[in-house]
Amino acid sequence: MSPPSDSTTVAVRQDQSPLWRLSLEIRHMIYAFCFVEEQIPGSHYAPGLEDKHLIDTSLESSVYDDWRASVPNWIRPGCTSRTKIATELLRTCQLVYQEALPVLLANSLHKCYHGYGPGETPAQYFEPFGNAALSQATQLQLYTQVHTFDKQRSWLRDQLKPVSQSLKHLTITFRHLGGAPDRPMLLNPFRLGSATRTAMASSKISFYDANKNCPMPKTGWAGAFTSLPKLQTLTIEMEDSEEREEQLQSLVDWAKDWQFPSFNEDRVLAVQSEPTTSSWRRPAIPKSHVSEEYQPPRIITWRLQWSLKPCESVAGIAAPKSTRRRKNEAAELDTPRNKKPKTRSTRFMHRPACDPRLGGLNSIFAHADDEAIQHLIDYGIL
Repeated sequence: MSPPSDSTTVAVRQDQSPLWRLSLEIRHMIYAFCFVEEQIPGSHYAPGLEDKHLIDTSLESSVYDDWRASVPNWIRPGCTSRTKIATELLRTCQLVYQEALPVLLANSLHKCYHGYGPGETPAQYFEPFGNAALSQATQLQLYTQVHTFDKQRSWLRDQLKPVSQSLKHLTITFRHLGGAPDRPMLLNPFRLGSATRTAMASSKISFYDANKNCPMPKTGWAGAFTSLPKLQTLTIEMEDSEEREEQLQSLVDWAKDWQFPSFNEDRVLAVQSEPTTSSWRRPAIPKSHVSEEYQPPRIITWRLQWSLKPCESVAGIAAPKSTRRRKNEAAELDTPRNKKPKTRSTRFMHRPACDPRLGGLNSIFAHADDEAIQHLIDYGIL
């Protein structure tokens, strides 16, 4: 979506027009009705490939890749053809431009891409709009991939900078781009740098061992949300191949308990509803190109949404130190003098110093109990 050029002429009142006899609220409703995103006919990124061909409703793909033109690996539902928004209304007069452009920016879902895709990065996308984007754009969807997302600590913060003062609803889509089958979805907001299986396993144990009370480093990617004063909802879409469905499910189950820091220190972003899931499938390759027809695996997509909640009403958010101190003192007063302090279970205390299930990771998981270790093994993290 490219903005029309802004005229430098002074806006002239249009009292003779019936439009200006309507209230501002009704005029905004008219503008919103005019600015509807539509697909451009015949502008498919891959000829003949539409969203309906990718949505998985059966065990087989409903469209074939005949290899006359390669299908980009970033093709997915919602990203199969070019779209446009009719902006002719903005060219009618300066008054309409001044009133309607903020409505266009606020009501549109702005889609930007990281590394792979048909569009631009947020900085490239919003540059033509100038200062208008800084104060009006409220919805952004960022398409990226986990293997490059967290390599640079400030990357997400830098990408969101053009709309940091106005953004209310952010969606981050971690795409499956058909990478190596041994590279699962790895995402860890509790550590700096690229996520690894070992670091995720360690963070997960520490997270639940601390009763979900593990702070996220504000210098990592999760800290980017603290620079968005108007952010109301954060949606994260995670997708992976069906061969790793159990590992993806395990990550989603953990992510449901995450609480992200927000601009206001007394509020956090927490999951308020159950995640939703869907699946889709890339085009099949016919027998004319391979020895037998190849049906690509389903892509499983999970969608989680976080919204603002007061810290006190969300489990796992640390209370101020003074509050914790008072609670500890009260607990000590309520505890009988002859009652021994609670200790770890006997089974944990008697676990061998070198657990054969951990291999060379014994030093990292020295404080993990057997049940946590077995859970990570069952879900393929170890």
